[in-house]
Order: sequence, then structure tokens, then C-alpha cells
Amino acid sequence: MSPGETPAGRRCIAYSKAFPVAWHRLLEVLSAISQKPVATLRQQFMAIAQATPNSF
Repeated sequence: MSPGETPAGRRCIAYSKAFPVAWHRLLEVLSAISQKPVATLRQQFMAIAQATPNSF
């Protein structure tokens, strides 16, 4: 651990690195279920996120 680094901070960094992988995997699964391309689903999620900024 570097000076000033906390265990909680390290966990946060680990989660932030794992999240994009989990997010992409979720999109792949939803793509397989819905028979839509991953790029289309990503655009739909981003449109929802931009329309409802307080929920994310």
C-alpha cells in the first residue's frame, strides 16, 4: 500500500477496474437474449442514463 492509501480506496479501485468487464459481459448476455447487437444495447442504455441523470 502506498502512503495515504486505504483498504477501502484499494477496494474502490479494484471495483472500478472490474466494473467495465462486468458491464460488457452483461451487455453480451442481454444481446444474446434480445437478439440485438451489443452496440445497439449500449446506445439504448446511454440514452436512458442521459435522460435520467439523477438515477445513476
